[in-house]
Amino acid sequence: MEGFAIVVSSCDKSHDCWEPLFFSFKKYWPDCPFPKFIITGALDIDEGSSGFSSLKVGEDNGWASNFDKAIQMLGDRFDYLMYLQEDFWLKSDFDTNFLVEQLSYCRQKNLDYLRLTFPWMDEFKIDETHALSPISERQYAVCLSASIWKTASLRKVLIPGWSGWDFESKVQSLDLESFSSEVLLSTVSRVKFPFIGLACGAVRRGRWLREACRFLRKNGFSNLIPSREKEGFIYTIIIFFMSLNKYFHIIGSRIVSFMHRHNLNF
Repeated sequence: MEGFAIVVSSCDKSHDCWEPLFFSFKKYWPDCPFPKFIITGALDIDEGSSGFSSLKVGEDNGWASNFDKAIQMLGDRFDYLMYLQEDFWLKSDFDTNFLVEQLSYCRQKNLDYLRLTFPWMDEFKIDETHALSPISERQYAVCLSASIWKTASLRKVLIPGWSGWDFESKVQSLDLESFSSEVLLSTVSRVKFPFIGLACGAVRRGRWLREACRFLRKNGFSNLIPSREKEGFIYTIIIFFMSLNKYFHIIGSRIVSFMHRHNLNF
């Protein structure tokens, strides 16, 4: 469909994620019909072999400033875009038709934002696929998970200098009264958007997920594993159960917060 592109947020310090990302798209979404872009700083990519075009923003001025500059580089060609991050690696075949349906849905309803993965919003169900995403109800109702954004709406929330962490923790401070946002139901998103790590990608808090390490070994990227610390087994188990049960999520989040404060990784 015209007017739609995939834009991967990244920076040069995360270049260890690029080759697995490109590989996963070639393996699991070889017929992707949309233009694909990745934001870089000064480093080059092989656009021919990767299948991605580089949006070189130069000096790293933070997630929001970099992304806004990248959007300006795209001009007015794309009224909607699919937001991804460099560690959102595909792990099984991707359903292009379903994504096209979701883009059409966004345009029909004039949505500003449709979150595609791990929503935690099923109690606000509006049909067999979607739920409302009320900003006041959840901190991460709008976040940096895989999503479809109206390009103009995304630019409005890109506060100069903000990091990705700033955006996710301060999004409720923005004027989003007229912002129209929805999410996919978790039963749908888990099947239709098969990314490593569900919402977080292959890297969490700077560490490789254990699932990501398995992906790297299986697909010939073992040399990349030493570039980062690996997430501890106990931490991974806690996060996994948090993703399955919203009540355990409350308990688990307290345990995880304690581990963060004390820099524990086991």
